[in-house]
Amino acid sequence: MLERLQLIYDAVLAFIKNIPLTDLLVGVVVPIVAAWTSYFLAQNAIRKKENNKLFVQIELIRKELKNNNDQLSYFIDSVNKKRELDKALEFPLMFMKDFLINILDELQIIKESYMRSGEFLLEKPTKLLLLGDEKEKLDTEISKLNCQGYFDQYLDERRKVKLFQKIEQREKILDEAKICDKDIYSEFKALQSSMERQLVGDVFKKMESEEDNFVLAKFIYENIKEFNDKPNKQKEDVLSLYKTLVIFEIDSDIVKDSRFDQEEFDLFYKGFERPEGIEKKLYDLCEQYYKHRAFKELLSNYVYEFQDKRWDENSSDFVIINDRNLYISLVELYEKLARSNEISEGEDYEEKYQYSIECQNDIGEIMEQLEQHEIKLKKKCK
Repeated sequence: MLERLQLIYDAVLAFIKNIPLTDLLVGVVVPIVAAWTSYFLAQNAIRKKENNKLFVQIELIRKELKNNNDQLSYFIDSVNKKRELDKALEFPLMFMKDFLINILDELQIIKESYMRSGEFLLEKPTKLLLLGDEKEKLDTEISKLNCQGYFDQYLDERRKVKLFQKIEQREKILDEAKICDKDIYSEFKALQSSMERQLVGDVFKKMESEEDNFVLAKFIYENIKEFNDKPNKQKEDVLSLYKTLVIFEIDSDIVKDSRFDQEEFDLFYKGFERPEGIEKKLYDLCEQYYKHRAFKELLSNYVYEFQDKRWDENSSDFVIINDRNLYISLVELYEKLARSNEISEGEDYEEKYQYSIECQNDIGEIMEQLEQHEIKLKKKCK
């Protein structure tokens, strides 16, 4: 076998020696070099095209991840800001930390329950007035149905069914009205009782403190107690208490769509009012409270709207990145993001907060790896 190969090799060499140099170059060398050059250029163009495509895919996925990360950051920042406000609104006693914010919550409920415009004030809940209007409409409809009558049995049966439904609706309204049958004076008595249940002993008499939250809570409690102790109270007394407690002077629309309107608050309650002393501290307290309320509302209803379009479009081709760990990390990340709707919503947002931290850390690591791949691809794309 070796002898045969040697014979073939010798024959080829002998053949080449007999070919003129010009013919050798033109007929053999040039075509081989041209073919090799064409192949090299074609392969280089294919690789460059693939690298450019991969570079674009990485950039699109990075932008998508950045958008998702911005949503996570917003939620995490909001939680941290609310926690700061929780701390700022704490009552300075370990077993009564929520005392002040509970007072403000109950005052806010009273404020929203009773219609007030300037010096005009409803002493009964607004809801009771609305229920009364609904009852009057139902009474009219029931009266009409009672007066109607049909010879046709089918039509008369329909009238009776409708009449029964209207009577049921009226009964429900009457039951609801019984629950709402109270007045602004009883509300403040109930608030005082609620505050006293939360107090640890007679803390305001036995304890002295110059901390703002203690001073303000004591001020609110004492003014409500003084109001309740007053005999023959009138609307004017309620309006005077409203002005003293400050929170009733602030428009509840200062928080709208889970956003605190800082510009409006500064203009109307710091610019025009220019409060001083305890009144200024109460305005500052209300500012913190309404910010807290805005964040609480935001976090309770926050829904992630993660994007995954770019990943869905490019994930199958993205394997050419030739980085197994990165590809698996991306798959796992998008699977985790898709599970965001499985996390319980509401005021207990701790689970969602931990989930957001984990996702943000994962995105940060992946973004760093993608950036390194982009740097390498830039050189190859030139």
